[in-house]
Amino acid sequence: MAVHLSGALPKGEHDGTAPHESRLIKNRHKSTRYLALGIVTVTGAKEKEPDWKPEPVLQFQHIEVVPEELREQADALLAKIYRARTAGDQLDMPDDEPEAPEPLALDASTLPRFRAVSTGPGVFSLQLVSSTNSLLAGRNSLPVSTYGEPPVGLFSVDDLEEGPLWSLAQAVWDEWDLGVGDDTEDEAGEPAPDEGVVDAEVVDDDGPEEPEAA
Repeated sequence: MAVHLSGALPKGEHDGTAPHESRLIKNRHKSTRYLALGIVTVTGAKEKEPDWKPEPVLQFQHIEVVPEELREQADALLAKIYRARTAGDQLDMPDDEPEAPEPLALDASTLPRFRAVSTGPGVFSLQLVSSTNSLLAGRNSLPVSTYGEPPVGLFSVDDLEEGPLWSLAQAVWDEWDLGVGDDTEDEAGEPAPDEGVVDAEVVDDDGPEEPEAA
C-alpha cells in the first residue's frame, strides 16, 4: 500500500512558505534542508493495478517552515515522533549541509548584467542585457519610491541588497533563465511598447522612377 501527496500548497495565510520566499530563492543552489510542520487531510484515493486497492491521497491544509530560532526544539520533536513510530530507532539528523553539485565554470564577463535607465522623474526601467548589449528582458515604469535608487552602470543580482529591487531583478533573471522572459514588461507585467527600431520600407517621395528611353 502507498500513500500519495498532492503537490498543491495551501493558499493565503495557511501557506507558511510564502514569508520565506526570498531566503528559499537565495539558497536554491545550495541544497539547503528546511524543517517544515504541516497539517494534512485526505482528499481522495487512487486505485492502481494489479489489485486496484484504494490508496489515500493527502493534501496540505496548513504548512509552516520552522524558523532558525525554533529549529532545535522542532528537531527534538521530530526525533521523538520518529522514535515512537520506529520503536526506538534514532533519526539521522545531519548537522552539515549536503554537498551541493559542483557549479559550472562560467566566464562572468559573458553573463548578462542588469542596468537601470531613467525614463522620467522618479521612474526607471530595469533591463537585463547580454555581453553584446542586446536587451534580453526587463521591467518598465518602476517608481523609485517603491524600488529605491538603482545602481549606476551594469550590475548583477548579487550586487543588490535584499529588498524590492533585489526580488524583481531575481524574478527577471529567473524568467530569462527559463526562457519565458523575452519581452520587456511594465511593472504590472504587461508587455511594454517597443521603443527600438521597427521594420520599415523605403519610400521614394518623388513617386515611381520613370523607365529610361530605349
